[in-house]
Amino acid sequence: YIAPIAPSFIHSSQLNNSYKLSSKTVCLNGGIYCFTCKKCGGQYVGKTATSFKLRHNQHFQKSQKSAIKMHMTDCTANGKNDFESEFLQNLHDRGKYSISELEFLWNRRIQGTINVQKTLLGR
Repeated sequence: YIAPIAPSFIHSSQLNNSYKLSSKTVCLNGGIYCFTCKKCGGQYVGKTATSFKLRHNQHFQKSQKSAIKMHMTDCTANGKNDFESEFLQNLHDRGKYSISELEFLWNRRIQGTINVQKTLLGR
């Protein structure tokens, strides 16, 4: 007997809504992801055409200038351990939408407060 995988959810701390996530999303895929700061609840929605794993690490590299690193200067967050990450949607499961359109749609759902760049038409 193999127990079924419990469905995962992402919760918008800004809007107090939850969304069910696909169980097919893995860290080797590209697509849409979300960081949630454990210290303040702030969230960031991003996209990547490379693997989630690679992009996740890039946000914390010293040489990178990212919204996550900028957030750490404004918050008590100190590094990777102060953030939870969720893979929201695989790049290959995007249907008729471009990756930028998906990022925009997920940011509308989550209302990422850490995001510093506007996506497509803004939030």
